[in-house]
Amino acid sequence: MPNPLLAPEPAGGKTPDGRPRMSDPAADLAAYLLASPSERLAPPPPLVTADLDALARSHLVKRFTDTEVGSLLAGGVLAPRGGDLGDAVELAAPAGVEAKLRYVGRRTIRKRGCAGCHDIPGFEDAQPIGPALADWGRKQESLLGFEQVERFLEEHPPRETLDGSAADRDFYLATISGKRREGFAWQKLRAPRSFDYKVAEQKEFNEQLTMGQFSFSPDEREAIVTFLLGLVADPPAPRYVHAPDRRGGAVIEGRKVLDRYGCAECHALRMEHWSFSYDPSSWYGATAAAAYDFVQPKFTEDEIARSLRRDRRGWGHAEVVGEGRVDRSGELIVDEDDEGNPLYVFSLWEPALINGEVWPVSGAGADLRAADHGAARGLGRRVAMLYPRGGRGRRCLDGGLGPGAAAPGWRGPASPARLALQLLAVAGDDPALVDHADAPISAFARRGSRTG
Repeated sequence: MPNPLLAPEPAGGKTPDGRPRMSDPAADLAAYLLASPSERLAPPPPLVTADLDALARSHLVKRFTDTEVGSLLAGGVLAPRGGDLGDAVELAAPAGVEAKLRYVGRRTIRKRGCAGCHDIPGFEDAQPIGPALADWGRKQESLLGFEQVERFLEEHPPRETLDGSAADRDFYLATISGKRREGFAWQKLRAPRSFDYKVAEQKEFNEQLTMGQFSFSPDEREAIVTFLLGLVADPPAPRYVHAPDRRGGAVIEGRKVLDRYGCAECHALRMEHWSFSYDPSSWYGATAAAAYDFVQPKFTEDEIARSLRRDRRGWGHAEVVGEGRVDRSGELIVDEDDEGNPLYVFSLWEPALINGEVWPVSGAGADLRAADHGAARGLGRRVAMLYPRGGRGRRCLDGGLGPGAAAPGWRGPASPARLALQLLAVAGDDPALVDHADAPISAFARRGSRTG
């Protein structure tokens, strides 16, 4: 955790007893957290001693004889098996309920592999709970145990919102039917318990599968599957090894630092980006904003050439970084073209290169049909908490968001002074400050012709 710089500072004046008045942010935060109302949890069910003994026994029988297990549960033994009790040291005499709970807790930590991610004293020798993956990409597919997966998928088919596009779902379902690695890895990541579906209840506790359920997006899941397929024990051929240039290497190393220190928890590292396609024959060009040449966005010849590439249909493709316009209720404005495809109205956050032309942040606009939406990376929890309050301040000014208005908090690059006004306005819910802070930003305006 970085130093939050919360040292006490003089606040001016003196206390009633004559001491200098101090501002202590750490104490203020602690007082706020302790005073916050918490959810009242239902009391836990009463402990059933017989169930606790049965659970402890299921772990002990793997290492001790029945006589030793009975002795440990009854009152503890001092030195079975040469004195090496392992986790059962918790059950050394006297072995009461608390000792049994500690033992079961230690065994559960080992069973679930908690020490794989967390540094837990006493578990330095903990073994991984999963198989080695060093050469998983070459593992014989006949050795992959799909078990109850197809039965699970019959009753719980993949869903579009959670499992990717229809084409992706069809591909992975086909690889599962063909008992291929791609399908095995995909299903393991999306539903690890599906492999012992409807049979887990017949298994002993310690025989059930242990892989946890992770909340991966479809893209994250596919990236992991691709990585696993590349684990073939041998290093890849040099031509397949990514060798970034100096700038690209710096970006990679910089991202590692950002991830290490959790910079995205406070800062927005990348705003939302939208990919779209268009028909060049009906595309309206950009209108240059009035500005000095040295502040105009610059693109290289290669970037301009890439923006002029066409697919097999003769259509172009581009990506914009920004945020969609919202209506009075705060919902994203979505229109339709002549073919019923969705159209969005955007505010640009970064200059865009579309059809070989530069669209500056303050330039003219157009309707766009987005084909793919990339979420913001690292919007920042502080920013996310401020947005709703900023929205209330804006509504105090004009009675609501007008059609086509940018959503509160969705603002373009700001000067330090303007940013300070925005933060003050949101923190204090002061509509007057919001008014001064909310400098207008040109949006993509609607044009006469619908584009692809």
